[in-house]
Amino acid sequence: MATKVPLTSPLRHGVLAFLDALGFKGIWQRAEPTAVIDKFTHLLDQVRQANLYPVAADGLNVHLQAMSLSDTVVIACSSEADPAKFRESSQLVEEVASLIAVAHVTAGLLGGMVATRPPPLAYRGTVALGEYYLDPEVNLLLGPAIDEAAEHEKLAEGAFVWLLPSANALLTDRARSASSEKSLAGALIRRLTTHLPVMGDYPVPLKGGVPLRTSVINPLGARRLGSDGSVQLLFDPGRVRRGFGQAFAGSRVEVQRKAQVTTQFLDVAEGLLEQE
Repeated sequence: MATKVPLTSPLRHGVLAFLDALGFKGIWQRAEPTAVIDKFTHLLDQVRQANLYPVAADGLNVHLQAMSLSDTVVIACSSEADPAKFRESSQLVEEVASLIAVAHVTAGLLGGMVATRPPPLAYRGTVALGEYYLDPEVNLLLGPAIDEAAEHEKLAEGAFVWLLPSANALLTDRARSASSEKSLAGALIRRLTTHLPVMGDYPVPLKGGVPLRTSVINPLGARRLGSDGSVQLLFDPGRVRRGFGQAFAGSRVEVQRKAQVTTQFLDVAEGLLEQE
């Protein structure tokens, strides 16, 4: 299990998503520069102002950060849980809350990048658990979690944002085990993992190797809190899917390969939404 760094360290302990746009090099020939810049400005502003309703809880504080460098986007979150309230499960609650916040915000960004304002942009990347330092004001990002996420973020064959082993184990093993406990921490983790925009145990196609079964952020499952207090989908799934189709409109074999495996994933993801 991951351990926290000393309090004197400038590193935060939490979860981050490291994202990279597919086919971005040619974007300036396919779209107006003003449209590209407006799209990034609008969506990143939405990320920074995100309503983190899924992790709103007494005794829990979350610290969300987001930054971009060209088409690379990093969304990071660390949390603080009241040890008097959650006792020995405080660190687990912190890690789960950070993962849930990153998952919800990332799903919204992925959906928004294809479903709002042209040009549509499909993203891939990874989600890591660990220590990081992020300073959006000077575009500085450092730390073991940053290194791990950046090392693997271009491995997927299509538009997949997938959980690296430590983050996946947090969600599928540690959080699942704790959620069955009759405790404040168990009750909170059960609530945090409800309506989570993540598909578990999916075979992510990786370059030069066999697929890796892990959890994947579901861009169709991004949600928001409605004015009446109900939880609603952030985007129409059909609209998101059409956006992905437009993002993979090229005729090159590698583009169509990415389109094919992404479509297969979205078929399964939409099927799961319909079962809810």
